[in-house]
Amino acid sequence: MKKESKYVRVPVWMMIVYLIFYYLSEQYLVTTDNYDIIICLASFIVTVIYYFCMLFVKKEKKSMLHCFIVLFWLVVGGWICLYSYGLCVKDNAESIACTLQLEGYYTRRGGSIFFTFKDWRFEKNCSLRKMKDKNIDEHPEKYDVHLRLLNVLPEIYYIDRMYIKENNYKK
Repeated sequence: MKKESKYVRVPVWMMIVYLIFYYLSEQYLVTTDNYDIIICLASFIVTVIYYFCMLFVKKEKKSMLHCFIVLFWLVVGGWICLYSYGLCVKDNAESIACTLQLEGYYTRRGGSIFFTFKDWRFEKNCSLRKMKDKNIDEHPEKYDVHLRLLNVLPEIYYIDRMYIKENNYKK
């Protein structure tokens, strides 16, 4: 029997971890790039240190593909840790209720809505089944997105509740 390469299962695990990351990211609004920069920079530095340790200490030469895989695990793992921390502290977080204007939507693949929060544009999954009988197609400006957010970290908000409701004011 032929021995399997250890890299054969890596894409499968990368896909599973990425799906976990995607599921968690759908539950949050992140309104800054600071976390992206910090996590990517820290992951890159750790990957470079790892590569040089393997090269000079263990006398093993690792390929760039191996380093890319390590970098992927660190970046996605950093975000998963951040999101998991948010899930742990959401019960004690400050609650914020806000009403935002619906900027658009689509129903392909379940339905997503578009809105702007703190000058950041978001596309989030939202059930539009109840709105199908109304005239949301003709007048989306008559509808608002209602959010109940929990501020779990500075500039990171957990979406506790999200729904679309017809606004009461006339335009």
